Amino acid sequence: MRDQFDPLTWRPLTSEDAKVSADLLNAVETVDRIGENYGEEDTLQELIDPCADLERASLAAFDGDVMVGWANGTPVGVVVTMHWEADTVATGIRDARLMLIGALHEYRRQGVASALIGLALRAAVDQGYDRASVDSASPTGAFGIFERAGFTPTMRYVRWALEV
Repeated sequence: MRDQFDPLTWRPLTSEDAKVSADLLNAVETVDRIGENYGEEDTLQELIDPCADLERASLAAFDGDVMVGWANGTPVGVVVTMHWEADTVATGIRDARLMLIGALHEYRRQGVASALIGLALRAAVDQGYDRASVDSASPTGAFGIFERAGFTPTMRYVRWALEV
């Protein structure tokens, strides 16, 4: 890490992080407004998903000392990477999907998200993935972060909705 991250503590996520992960993602949503809101149960389901290898493919940054839980620790950024074996069988490509990436507004433009992405990419290389990918609908300039990390657009899609 660079010196600017000295006050931050970095560690993999656990299933006990469901509430603080939901709080972080909802704080990011209040700024980004992309229509994704999370409850504790939502993030718990993502954290216990068998496709999520939290120990080797997730990382959270905390501002403050983190001791046996969240004593004096506030999450400031998170990345979760997932992999679906069925996709590898179908395509022949082992793809590390960066599913959740976020940093609190007051920690943006300080390199937190870039550092999280960089660490996730190094973990993907170390674990033998063929490719890393990310989906983004963020109107806040996240595309620039992904481009600087080396990602290139390969597909665009539209979400269709019907009010019922």
